[in-house]
Amino acid sequence: MERYHIDETDAKIIAALDEDVRSTYTALAKKVNVDLVTVRRRLKKLLKSGVIRLGVLVDYSRIGPSLHVLFAFNIRSNDVDSVLQEISKLQQIRWVTSVTGRFDAIALARFSSYEELGDFIHNDLNPIKGILRSETFVFLRRQKSFYSPLENSSKDSFLIT
Repeated sequence: MERYHIDETDAKIIAALDEDVRSTYTALAKKVNVDLVTVRRRLKKLLKSGVIRLGVLVDYSRIGPSLHVLFAFNIRSNDVDSVLQEISKLQQIRWVTSVTGRFDAIALARFSSYEELGDFIHNDLNPIKGILRSETFVFLRRQKSFYSPLENSSKDSFLIT
């Protein structure tokens, strides 16, 4: 991934958007203390470079039952890349990465019921060759929600609620 250099003005624009993503160009220009044309030009470059992305985050818990689950995997060493590719194709998986530590990979997923979770484990995860063991963690009580942009995925951001 190519790094993109941002300057102080870009950083201020990003910080202002982080506070309120719905800010208008005019509001951003005032807050950052630059002219409107500069804000438009900078935002266009930041979007084109992939430094910032626009999207919608859905709080599924507000529209119905929602289980957030963390899966941790031990994977046969020669199969890590292929297993991660297979896992990332699954619709319920929102995010997957290889990690250091006692597991080889972790993944976040969302389900509407325990039955859907059980079916997913049995029908979708169990058949994947190369997974030696997995551990499933169901989120019980939210202390803090967060948004995280993730790289190279159409499912590249998540809101844990």
